[in-house]
Amino acid sequence: MRSDEAKFILSAFRPRGEDAGDPQMTRALLQAGRDPELLRWLDEARELDLFVASKLEESTPVPAELRTNIMIGAKVCASARRSLRLFLIGTAAALVLLVGSFGLLLRSVESLAGWQLAALEVIPGLSSGQTPFDEQSNDLRELQDWLEEAKAPNATTLPLGLSRLRAVGCKTFSWNNQLVSIICFGGEKGFVHLVIINLQGSPNAPRLSSPHWIERGGWLTATWNSGEQTYMLAMQSGRAALKALL
Repeated sequence: MRSDEAKFILSAFRPRGEDAGDPQMTRALLQAGRDPELLRWLDEARELDLFVASKLEESTPVPAELRTNIMIGAKVCASARRSLRLFLIGTAAALVLLVGSFGLLLRSVESLAGWQLAALEVIPGLSSGQTPFDEQSNDLRELQDWLEEAKAPNATTLPLGLSRLRAVGCKTFSWNNQLVSIICFGGEKGFVHLVIINLQGSPNAPRLSSPHWIERGGWLTATWNSGEQTYMLAMQSGRAALKALL
């Protein structure tokens, strides 16, 4: 058997050695033992397959009947080549699921900008009382006046639902040499935090009618642009409660 033929067969070799007894796999493995470059490729491929398998086990439930169906399919296959093709198709489908899961994970990680992550480090302390407000008042207008005097980002327009809540206080912090403002409100289900930053908008950024949702560390956030400002609303409740404020 040539090394290129062995490599093709070994591309379907399951990483935990389940196929080691297959005659074609045995011949291919023997050829890999004679070809150092092929053996190195096989070791790297098995490491990748084990990583993929572990991630699939963590994120994608395996149907209880999957093993039975695979065994039935193997028994009725007329040839080893057709079995190999079916296995490769199944592997490709599993990889598609894995890529989709990773894609969702990456979008989750990348969706929050640095200023948003920094804000999510500040607001738990405001909610617990461990971090003091820069200005405290139940009058939203007073908080807006304070932010204006501090030349900090200010909420020029508020969503209707949020404007009905009682203001509690405001806080500013610096991120990347830029001021970020937080206005806190008290709701029936706990504190609601409105984070504001200037000049983070773009023509394609989400609007209030269709905000970008992301959950991080127990905080559900909705982000949107309005004018030259970007807003992020954060609270520790479900999407329905947060959506009612927009």
